[in-house]
This record gives sequence, C-alpha cells and structure tokens, in this order.
Amino acid sequence: MLKNVKKNMKDWKDDILNSTKGMDKAQPPAHAFDQILEKINNQDYKEDSSKGWLTIAATVSLVVLLNAYFIVGYSSNPGSAEQGNTNAYSSLVSNYNLYEND
Repeated sequence: MLKNVKKNMKDWKDDILNSTKGMDKAQPPAHAFDQILEKINNQDYKEDSSKGWLTIAATVSLVVLLNAYFIVGYSSNPGSAEQGNTNAYSSLVSNYNLYEND
C-alpha cells in the first residue's frame, strides 16, 4: 500500500514537472519596450498635480491656524464677554422691574 502511494506521488510530481514540455518561451510584443518607455516619460505630469495638492493643504492649514488664533484671542480676553453680560442683565432688570415691590 505504501509503495503505491509513493509511486502515485512520484507520478503526480513527474506529471506536473513534465507538463511544460513542448511549450515555447513567452515572447513579448514587438513594441512592448517602446510602450514602457513612453509610459515612464509621460509620468512627469503627476508632479504638477502634487503641486495642486500642496496648495490645497497649505490653504487648509492656514484656515485652521487662523481659526485657532481667533479662538485663543477671544478666550484670552474674558473682560469683553463679562462686560456684555453685565449690560444685558442691567437692561433686563430695569425693563421688567424685577426688584420692585408693587
């Protein structure tokens, strides 16, 4: 039984190895090398598109930095916000007579 398994394995291996006999080598198309060189030479336009992406990234970064600058400037000046709230409260008290006893 073991001999039959080894023989079948050897036959299977030989069948695989011999399956390429009689085949010709693969030949590239006649103009394949010229087409490859043409594609390589046409890749220069990709550098131009990267400049566009760089411009977009710089613009987005500028907008984010300006927003951060204004947020920090607004939050570091708490007096202006408190002054606005004080005026709003005093007008509310005087308009609706909240502390007058009738």
